[in-house]
Amino acid sequence: MRRHCLGLIFVAGAVLSAARLWASDTPVVALDTGQIRGTEDNGVAVYRGIPYAAPPLGDLRWRPPQPSAKWKGVRDATEFGASCPQSPNTPTFLAGPLKKIDENCLFLNVWTPSKSDGARRPVMVWIHGGGFFTGSGSEAEFDGTPYADRGIILVTINYRIGRLGFFAHPALTKESKNGLVGNYGYMDVIAALEWVRRNIGAFGGDPSNVTLFGESAGAMAIDAMLASPLAAGLFQKAIIESGPVGPTGPRPLAAAESLGTAFAERHGIKGDGPDTVVALRALPAETIAPMKPAADDTRDIMAAASPMIDGKLLPVAPIDAIAEGKIPKIPVIIGANSLESRVWLFGGPMPTTISIVPATADQIFGRLGDDRESVLTAYRKVYGSDPERLAAAIAADRFMGVGTRLEARFLAKAGAPVFVYRFAGLPTPVRGATWGAPHGTEIYYVFGTLEKMPGVGPRMTDEDRALSRTMIDYWASFAKTGEPVGRGLAIWPAYHPDNERLMEFTDHGSAAVAWPNTEGLSLLEAHLEKLGRQPKP
Repeated sequence: MRRHCLGLIFVAGAVLSAARLWASDTPVVALDTGQIRGTEDNGVAVYRGIPYAAPPLGDLRWRPPQPSAKWKGVRDATEFGASCPQSPNTPTFLAGPLKKIDENCLFLNVWTPSKSDGARRPVMVWIHGGGFFTGSGSEAEFDGTPYADRGIILVTINYRIGRLGFFAHPALTKESKNGLVGNYGYMDVIAALEWVRRNIGAFGGDPSNVTLFGESAGAMAIDAMLASPLAAGLFQKAIIESGPVGPTGPRPLAAAESLGTAFAERHGIKGDGPDTVVALRALPAETIAPMKPAADDTRDIMAAASPMIDGKLLPVAPIDAIAEGKIPKIPVIIGANSLESRVWLFGGPMPTTISIVPATADQIFGRLGDDRESVLTAYRKVYGSDPERLAAAIAADRFMGVGTRLEARFLAKAGAPVFVYRFAGLPTPVRGATWGAPHGTEIYYVFGTLEKMPGVGPRMTDEDRALSRTMIDYWASFAKTGEPVGRGLAIWPAYHPDNERLMEFTDHGSAAVAWPNTEGLSLLEAHLEKLGRQPKP
């Protein structure tokens, strides 16, 4: 009994100590690894570069993330930590090149209201995209201030990418004692969510009200978290932006091991014993993830940097788990942009777009085979007869539209509340430069960082900013309640396969509409099913 009372006194003392720190004018927070000091501006406290796991260096390379070491005193948390190894000048970064890159990169960042009202605040955790080979939680467009202003704590994370994040080799598989191999980037995401569960209360957050949201590869990571038994209970809602599960999902472990073996042999490393593991871990990070890769090596990294079905973290492909209903029945927002077949290219005075699918219109139409005329007829009804416009629309739906609709049906069938959106807005300065909203455009609106779009940010209009506020209000409401509702917001109906309505965000506002071009989507889906590229609903 005495030991129990002493334990209660210790816990109460720790809570009071944390409360005193929180009430102080200096934003200092006590974590399970030590105290940190951040910055405060206009009612928002920000804590940058917080280590959530040990540096994945040396013997910890290609291992599951290990606990971060504790520190004494107050650690400075005013600067972002390093981004994970990658080329720092990828031209499609949404707000400019990264500043600091290092293999010691397992950091996260927290935005929170600087004053506590005693209530536990909802939490949003952002997973960046970048094809699993680029990106960082410290990219300038990921600013949590608008959410902190709305009473939400927002967290952005780094996770291992490229060959350092997704890499398999028979020697590493043999070494593993717990079956966790290959998907080190996904292991990092889970470790970050576990950090949130342990520590977010120190910032005033509610660890039982966590919304996981992300875009592109980050959204695909959310599908993996839905499917993974190791992530169960770590989040209660999800927002999937432009990244539905589909035919280009995780590869079998054996295929990933073959790629890893080929990479090792190119560097003179053979065999599958302990010496092979030592030699692999001795390779310089620059060899594994070059800062200035040649074109061939960039393509190789893109091909190799892919999640895999490892049998433990991912027992099956996420699409199969979702189709079979073997996922938590949590509320989900899912959606895509109106021109997912193109992506922004920055570097000049004005952003331009490039195709994600490097093919001519005739090549795209030719891939439709015997279904060419039926699909083209359906798409002409919506997009007109211009071949380039038709090809862009078909490529966009093949890449993202069909999968978004299919996943929405699977989620609804599994019993999850589902809300679907279509983002078709374009910033005023670039309207007319492209047919629709390219991949990644919605991020500026979701984070309220329109002014950070290179080349055009200073010329955004009140109309652009109004659409951004609307999206933030929907996202924030969903994080708080599990429903995208709110005063002054248009009603966003839940998705149902028999009544396919979604929220459409356009240059002039938002409205619930019938899902556009369902005839074309259904024909394209059937075509992909025949090719074995799409699971049957």
